[in-house]
Amino acid sequence: MLAMLWSDLVRHPLRYGVSAVLVTVVALFVWAIYAPLDQGVVSQGVVKVTGSRKTVQALVPGKVAQILVKDGQRVKKNDPLIKLDDTNARAQLGIVETQFLTSLAIEARLRAEREQKNEVLFPKELSASNPIARDAMSLQRQLFNTRRQSLKAEVDILHKNIEGLLAQQRSLKDVKSSKEEQLKTLKVELESIRDLAKDGFVPKTRMFELERSVSAINAGISDDIGQIARLEQDLAERRLQIIRRTQDYQKEVETQLAQIVQDVAVSTDRMRSLQFELDNAVIVAPLEGTVVQLTVHTIGAVLQSGSPILDLVPSEEPLIIEAQIPVHLIDKVKLGNEVQLRFSAFNHVSTPTVNGRLILVSADSVIDPQTKLAFYSAQIAINPDGLEVLKNNKIIPGMPVDVIIKTGERSLMNYFLKPLQNRISSAMKEE
Repeated sequence: MLAMLWSDLVRHPLRYGVSAVLVTVVALFVWAIYAPLDQGVVSQGVVKVTGSRKTVQALVPGKVAQILVKDGQRVKKNDPLIKLDDTNARAQLGIVETQFLTSLAIEARLRAEREQKNEVLFPKELSASNPIARDAMSLQRQLFNTRRQSLKAEVDILHKNIEGLLAQQRSLKDVKSSKEEQLKTLKVELESIRDLAKDGFVPKTRMFELERSVSAINAGISDDIGQIARLEQDLAERRLQIIRRTQDYQKEVETQLAQIVQDVAVSTDRMRSLQFELDNAVIVAPLEGTVVQLTVHTIGAVLQSGSPILDLVPSEEPLIIEAQIPVHLIDKVKLGNEVQLRFSAFNHVSTPTVNGRLILVSADSVIDPQTKLAFYSAQIAINPDGLEVLKNNKIIPGMPVDVIIKTGERSLMNYFLKPLQNRISSAMKEE
């Protein structure tokens, strides 16, 4: 049997060759029509973190004293990054604190004077353990006692003057009363001898003498009344002086108190500002991550408030792939599309292609500032099985990735004929 086939093949080699070629062509043609091939959008991507980079800025202006990190260094949350020179801020804070404590002590003394208390009650901010506060409280206690005694001495003098005037007034009133009694007696005697003097029983000189005595006593009484009135006026003036002195004292206290309250408020705000400056003199990491794009490299460099110092790439955030989709292919992709990813930075032999999923497409196109070309931004999440495959590889933000977004299937014949169909369709509609 085999001998017959061999003899036939030898006699007709061309026939069998053509048959083999035809069978192969037909098989390839059938495969090209029916065999499914993956269809997708090819793009380039880059590894990103889910959360954006955190730019660390200087909250307060200052001169760099220490640089504690370098590019690529991993840091934990609250690790120190940059230390600013805080010498001037500390000196200023010491001065302002002294002013603040002194102003508080003065305010407490003035409030005690306004409320006419017997002692000064100092606020809790003035601790006896603080030597500055202790000296301020001691000084204000002395001043409180001195001013209080001085005011009391002035008022006491006026009260003594009032007592002296009252004594004079009482004495004059007694003298006046005595003269009034004497006047009554003389008037009775004068009336009794007036008729006798008419009839010649009593010498008229006696009557004239009594009349002169009555007139003299009346004059004395009038003088006493005038002196009593003047004393009453003097008493009113002394009492008014006491009121005025007390009012002037209170007015002075109120004026000083209003000013010192303002000084306390200014000192408080200034202390808060300086304390904020000191608290932020050491710039710390807001989160755990890796230092990139460190901009400060010189000790003594001056930083302005808000100056960017470095970026932190979060280490706890999951990684994603960010790719650019050409605008003419945006209709081909949709959320949930499977994606093939290959990390070109790794060895292609040891690093297989991993799968991912399209999780986000930008709502509008974006212009690349360098190429000036429009594209849609897409984000791709690596599948758990892909992360398992890549667990032994160190993936860091910024790595390039080859991206193929699967959009469906088509045959090889469709792949070759589709451009021709599009050209024919356009050509047959031209006028």
